[in-house]
Amino acid sequence: MSGDNVSAGMVIGVTVAGGVSAAVFVCATSCWAIKACLEGKFSRGWRRLRVRGLGGVTTLEQALA
Repeated sequence: MSGDNVSAGMVIGVTVAGGVSAAVFVCATSCWAIKACLEGKFSRGWRRLRVRGLGGVTTLEQALA
């Protein structure tokens, strides 16, 4: 079978290229997350999720007894 001719160099090349692209993705995602955390975007997002979970209630019309 001459079509199944895969060399070790090709396997290593694909593995290295995949590893490099994964490292670039992780680095870019980490940089974005650190920037968002420093700007306080994560805490605002969680607060919005909690309010939506309560049905959008943000204030009470009357004091609790």
